[in-house]
Amino acid sequence: MPTVNAVPSIPPQNDLRQQATHTQAKINVAAAQKLIQNEQYNESFLLLRDALQDPDSIDDVRTMALIHFPDLYMKMALLEDVELAARTYASEDVSPDRLPADLDYRMGNQIWGKPKARRWMRTWQAMIQVAVMMGDYGRAIALTTEILRINPSDNMGMRYTFGSILLLSGRIEDALSFSLAWINAKNGTPLRGGCAFERPTGAPLSQDVLAFHRVKCPWVVASEHFLTAALAAFRLWGDCGLARQCLSMGAHTCPIVMRRILGGSAKPHGPWIGPSDAGPEAARDYLWLAQDFWTTPNVLAWATSDKEVKDMLLQRCSREGCHNRETSIFGFKHCGNCHNKIYCGHECQKADWPLHKPSCRFVYRRYRGLEKKRVVPMNKLVSRVEDALIDCPHNIEFRLRSIYTSSDEDS
Repeated sequence: MPTVNAVPSIPPQNDLRQQATHTQAKINVAAAQKLIQNEQYNESFLLLRDALQDPDSIDDVRTMALIHFPDLYMKMALLEDVELAARTYASEDVSPDRLPADLDYRMGNQIWGKPKARRWMRTWQAMIQVAVMMGDYGRAIALTTEILRINPSDNMGMRYTFGSILLLSGRIEDALSFSLAWINAKNGTPLRGGCAFERPTGAPLSQDVLAFHRVKCPWVVASEHFLTAALAAFRLWGDCGLARQCLSMGAHTCPIVMRRILGGSAKPHGPWIGPSDAGPEAARDYLWLAQDFWTTPNVLAWATSDKEVKDMLLQRCSREGCHNRETSIFGFKHCGNCHNKIYCGHECQKADWPLHKPSCRFVYRRYRGLEKKRVVPMNKLVSRVEDALIDCPHNIEFRLRSIYTSSDEDS
């Protein structure tokens, strides 16, 4: 029998339309990038807004709006268009307006587990950053409160800056309530992600809570909560027991923040927007938001008068056998590569280099993305993490993700 040629299948009309939309969106985004390089922001704005017809362009447009547009109002206008597109896209998985007022940990994680909802929440995160830069703290607080209501486990880490934003808006009691909610929750999730805003009483923290945070792993402890609580308690009740407790714990969990404040470091001009996490030696985002509170005369005098805090901040030389100690903050110099070791002089640094070299090289290359992408076996991973934490026990920004070893030739 004669063979019959198979008739090629024709894609459905909707698939063809979606493919055309996706292709045009990619063209618009590429053209907008070239216009931005030539500082033609108005023309690129229109192209990026048209690209939002394709859901796959939402993340690209959001990133370009946040990083490349110099005008804050243009940033926010484009992000509002992105938010509308992301909300419409997220409604296919979850309806944001129909969620209950109080979500538990499990339901919040289920929402975060939906990729479409994540795009929408990340857009809100960008809008919060721009709102703070514009001084629109009311809008930033409203958006953050809604994010924490929908995702109380806070997978995006909004809780680490929210206390400072509340202080900037003048909501001192709410800032203290929010910080104490996360401090007392330990590893749990407070109601509404800490946004229940119960009126604080000023009672000191329990010894169980203090002991928990003293021994907990550095990347879980959040010194921002303690420092925010210390500021808020001092603003409300002066030099009270709660304020002294939180100041001491804040200096204990992340002394570099207090060292930069009391050492007279310049305030950062804006948030960190680099391609990777800011180094722990910068403490950039917290200082950008809260450094002005600490440098007011009464707060600065109170913080510097605490002998226990000053003892925590003055460091000793890292070379084994050397007992020299700083007489003033930043009196000694850090290792120029990893910024983890501190030495009283060049002779001590040179003598300690053979022992310090392996961990220094690993931390330096890891933070700059120079490590070869060869996954570490679990036994070696634990050893590398322990070594890094020994060198820098207060590094709360240390991340377990993307840890690689160097090649055999480099090791």
